[in-house]
Amino acid sequence: MKYEPLGSYLSNLSKSTNELTLKFREIEAILDAKLPMSASTYREWWANQSSGSQAQSWLGVGFVVDSVDLNRKLVYFCRDFTSRAKANSGGRKSKGIVAVKVSTAKPASENVLRRAGFKRVGEWTLSDDGIQLTGNISDEPSVYAHVVDGGVYYVGSTTMGLKKRMYFYERPGKSQKTNLRINPLIADQLRSGKKVWLLAANPGQSTWNRLPVDLVPGLEAGLLKKLNLPWNIRGR
Repeated sequence: MKYEPLGSYLSNLSKSTNELTLKFREIEAILDAKLPMSASTYREWWANQSSGSQAQSWLGVGFVVDSVDLNRKLVYFCRDFTSRAKANSGGRKSKGIVAVKVSTAKPASENVLRRAGFKRVGEWTLSDDGIQLTGNISDEPSVYAHVVDGGVYYVGSTTMGLKKRMYFYERPGKSQKTNLRINPLIADQLRSGKKVWLLAANPGQSTWNRLPVDLVPGLEAGLLKKLNLPWNIRGR
């Protein structure tokens, strides 16, 4: 595994070393490989997720990522996140440092959505210039989910039509922050050998006191509240 050398490095530290800071280039030297661009761009790459191939390198040896300074390219590791977090609340944070939230809960199973009527409509694969989606993708407004090896990692909705929305995940524009963030997360999972599926549903329209209600954004909002979604920012 690409990130095993980092785990070995951390496990060989003195037991009295409860926290340390590593520069990105130091981690690359330990790995003898370059970190992906997403590691320098998105804090989610460093999240303490049990399902992440890179996170297993530090979680498996008793460390967590406390925070990441993307501007200075620094990672703060610690053995005891709870005590370190209390210290942070005393004022260590400085400009440019972004705390990495710990997610101890597993992502919801895709069966929760499939039992409700969501269907697998596509599969993400790697291409020569990034990622691509294969499948029968509709042009309807939809609520959709990116599923990694059976776990629901991201939920979103679109009124422009599902096919067009997925195109922007494949070819994100410079100003499309969500697409730019999720694209490399999907690619990283695929490179680690995992399957990434697209689920979708179109709940349609309803009424409330004879007024029209669009169920697409309503269903998305409900799922954001109900499910643990590692890649979603809203609803956390």
